[in-house]
Amino acid sequence: MSLPAEFFSQSAGASELRDPKTSGTIMMQVDPEELIWKKELANATTSAANLLEKLELGHHIQIADNKPDFKCLVTDSYIYKMQLGNINDPLLRQVLPLNQENNLTTQYHGAIDPVGDKNNEVSQGLLHKYHGRALLISTGACAIHCRYCFRRCYPYQQSSCTGKAVNDAIEYLNSHREVEEIILSGGDPLTLDNEKLAGLISALESIKHVQTLRIHTRLPVVLPNRVNHGLLDLLRSSRFQIVVVIHANHANEL
Repeated sequence: MSLPAEFFSQSAGASELRDPKTSGTIMMQVDPEELIWKKELANATTSAANLLEKLELGHHIQIADNKPDFKCLVTDSYIYKMQLGNINDPLLRQVLPLNQENNLTTQYHGAIDPVGDKNNEVSQGLLHKYHGRALLISTGACAIHCRYCFRRCYPYQQSSCTGKAVNDAIEYLNSHREVEEIILSGGDPLTLDNEKLAGLISALESIKHVQTLRIHTRLPVVLPNRVNHGLLDLLRSSRFQIVVVIHANHANEL
């Protein structure tokens, strides 16, 4: 069951799910730490105008695209790292949609799939570019939308490794013993909650010749509450050698 964020409330380590159709309440045990980062993500800023207002930069609205095809998305944790009143703040420039993005001459010289993902897809959401490693598109979700994203046009709905596609990926990997490392990418794999991430890692652990799991993520920078005790316990308990690659672009992010 998927419900909007407003139907969740926290109480004594448990959560109440309020069904808007029946007004009934279902009590479920939910990790309070999981609710913290999910709430921040649900309340992320999705408007260029709102982003500029929060940074006392509303007078620069003319340079921003307030209805971009690749929508604005930025967490409060990341906004708090930006400098008030500085339109050239290096973190702001990573996430602020600009009218310049709609320059057709520039776009004409660009590429929809600049790193060749689709040419290397061996099953839905599984990319095998290099001999000893494969990459899983584990989700299309991110905590922020970086304007330079090289997967902004990636067809996530048709090409993410979710549901039945996980079984197909495991079947492929079991037949390719040269693969010793799996990269979890996306989107951002840490936007999966601990339960979903644990299920995916458990499935991958069944592939005996895979020894290393590499997780590429921006969340420790842009949504640090995601790094909670449940996540650390999950990574610590895995048989894999876990490598976390943190995506950071500027010293101010650290």
